[in-house]
Amino acid sequence: MSGGASNADTDGPVEFGWLEEIHGDAALKWVDERNRETLARLEADERFQRAMRRSVALPSPLERVGKPFLVDGWVHERHRPAGNPDGIWRRTPLAQYGKPDAEAEVLLDLSTLPDHEGVPCSWSWFGAVDPVFCVQAPSRCLMRLNVAGGDRVILREFDVERRAFVDDGFRLDIPSAIEVQWLDADTLMIIAELDPAERSLGGWPRVIRRWSRGTRIEDAPIAFDPGSCAHVKLAAGSATGRPIQLVNVLRTYAETELWMLEEGQAPRRMPLPSRLGFSGTAGMACGRLVFHTDVASQVCGVDLPESTLASFDLDGWLAGRDTDLVHPIFSARQGHVFNTIFGALHMTAACAPAALWYVTIEQVRPRLWRASFDGQAWRSEAVALPEWHNVSFSRCDGNRCLAHVESFIDPPSVWLLSEGASHRELTRGVAAVDLAGYRVEQRWAASADGTQVPYVLIAREDPGQPGPRPTMLYAYGGFGLTLTPQYFAPFAGCDALLHWLAEGGTYVVANLRGGGELGPQWAASATGPNRQRVFDDFYAVAEALIRDGVTTREQLAATGLSNGGLLTSVALTQRPDLFRAVLSGVPLTDMARFHKLLAGMSWVSDYGNPDIPEQREWVMRYSPLHHVQAARAYPEPLYYTTTSDDRVHPGHARRMVAKLRAKGHAALYFEPRMGGHAGSMDAESAALMSAVQATYLMQKTGLAAPADS
Repeated sequence: MSGGASNADTDGPVEFGWLEEIHGDAALKWVDERNRETLARLEADERFQRAMRRSVALPSPLERVGKPFLVDGWVHERHRPAGNPDGIWRRTPLAQYGKPDAEAEVLLDLSTLPDHEGVPCSWSWFGAVDPVFCVQAPSRCLMRLNVAGGDRVILREFDVERRAFVDDGFRLDIPSAIEVQWLDADTLMIIAELDPAERSLGGWPRVIRRWSRGTRIEDAPIAFDPGSCAHVKLAAGSATGRPIQLVNVLRTYAETELWMLEEGQAPRRMPLPSRLGFSGTAGMACGRLVFHTDVASQVCGVDLPESTLASFDLDGWLAGRDTDLVHPIFSARQGHVFNTIFGALHMTAACAPAALWYVTIEQVRPRLWRASFDGQAWRSEAVALPEWHNVSFSRCDGNRCLAHVESFIDPPSVWLLSEGASHRELTRGVAAVDLAGYRVEQRWAASADGTQVPYVLIAREDPGQPGPRPTMLYAYGGFGLTLTPQYFAPFAGCDALLHWLAEGGTYVVANLRGGGELGPQWAASATGPNRQRVFDDFYAVAEALIRDGVTTREQLAATGLSNGGLLTSVALTQRPDLFRAVLSGVPLTDMARFHKLLAGMSWVSDYGNPDIPEQREWVMRYSPLHHVQAARAYPEPLYYTTTSDDRVHPGHARRMVAKLRAKGHAALYFEPRMGGHAGSMDAESAALMSAVQATYLMQKTGLAAPADS
């Protein structure tokens, strides 16, 4: 269906604008009142208490999905022993890792991390955000300490052998989104905000400095200022024997430029495509720089089809050669594409001196490959991977790499990849709950324009209870993000999904247009003026679930986070007839002003720029905040965010709930202070957030209802 045009006056005063004062007294008073109302409603439910008890008894996410990394023959990991909610950082010799009698060395007790001006710090440990180790001095690394759970961090240098922070080491106490790499043992290349004037259009720091040991960062010379852009990333890759830094400049999230910085030389733009994704490069494999391009490109005389993984001979280019520089590794074919994950190649491609491992997705199913270069061309061979299992990588250590392997229902495992197309399983995670009776099945639904949309059904096979069951429908549909199998992927840092499946609920993951599951065209087909396709795809899957008897409208919950929170908010206002529950996390809701709030300007490549009249019309067709009507019936939603979310402004969720309530509609709201956008919170706070979300969903859909209800 069409979202229709809004009749709201979006150019006048900002409705409920005072709720955008993140730490304003009136705004926080409103937040606290809503929190109390929500907890009063949910805490008395025995399912809430059961969820809290389960969170305490179950193995922590670190034990279930911990992602170790390998450095100089040691396996490093974060572990949360009993009685230590913050956890420890430890390492184990590779030869002993995974064995029952393995003896690990504790490097740091994370509970001892200092506060920053009274605000608790935690170790930023989201996937690949590991300590940055120095090649020239392997005992030294840089740690980014998270402030309040948001994207802003402070920086400390740590000595692994001494198990202590370096007293006179590199240190940055100004909270900022930080990108940092070692140029040598005494020099860093760093992106950090020292002045608001140095922000990109997306609100991120953009200026790169060359920072020498023993000097103040304020005195560090600027190595590169790319000017107007959405984001700047330090890319992986180096030339033989030359201290250089590669930089990926995102003019928008669709248009990129790769630059090379070398001391004493002017910055040089490299002859690579303008659609390199977020991270730009994956690193050096077999002496060549590995990159991926979304669109068909000609690079140094070589034609590359869309969604191609390829290599570039950086040393040859620096030596002045202009031929035989580019070699394809993998090119997409029908339904089989390279897995980009927001263009973060370091998660789906692992580079070693003699090999490259990478992940593709074929009709949404992940596939694992090992490639090598024979001097003329790349040769890839498949590495056996169980059905509906996904792979992500940590950094390589020589020609070895640790792979994290997980599925929707099987506990994750850690593989050692080394020689050939084989692997060795080092350890397997602890099962969070018993899902032996669950099955994974892929299905397809026809969208409004006839496009077939894939979705994955995770459901319990229970002959004793046939018929429709309470169902959680989850989707994202944006920025080329691929939703691949994950074992209880935390919903903003919590375990709502775990509680849902433990109680017997059905879970569905919809792979909508806008995402990258079927390639760049699938993603691009639902941007800008075609955004309604994302929503129509979502409704098509919901209708198929009801039509096929998987669930009913009274048992169906729409769930999503961030861009997925925008999706569920649109679903609330466009199709309230389809859903009994709507769970919207850290969402966007005001599409007239999203580009003016925090990192919002970064996203105009997907949504459009509201400052341009034609593009403003695109977003106002569906902007949830502007389509709330007093005369229409809506299911009671639960909105949640965190006060410390410094990516998607909490004002989006606050104002949506305030608008619903002002129009006479019921709406629940929950906003803890800590957690940031990704839900980086302590174990107790995460358990509470889990119980809030899960209990709301169960109350609305009737899952595991008490006998007297």
